[in-house]
Amino acid sequence: MEDHLPRYAATVGEMEEARAEKDAFFKAVMDEARNYAAEHEVPLTTEVVVGHAAQQIVQRARQLGADLVVIGQSGHSSVWGNLLGTTAHKVSHHAPCDVLIVRLPDGRSG
Repeated sequence: MEDHLPRYAATVGEMEEARAEKDAFFKAVMDEARNYAAEHEVPLTTEVVVGHAAQQIVQRARQLGADLVVIGQSGHSSVWGNLLGTTAHKVSHHAPCDVLIVRLPDGRSG
């Protein structure tokens, strides 16, 4: 999911630069996922959706009639997570299907 860009950029150039950085990041993540899936002969479709991550994931799960949502845990401390709530936590409470929350061994989010 693509987070929103800064609401107030100092220049149009800064806004375009921020968007280009995000586009490059998401392309790299999706390329890595597609390559991994292909190596293991797993069909995979990727998409980037603009909006609030938890809301968009839940909405997309409903639209697709998903049986399972697999989501990474960010690794924020429990205090941070309790104050703000995490995407994984929100999805687990609102998804219309089962949710598998994955914590990677090196602490990266999925």
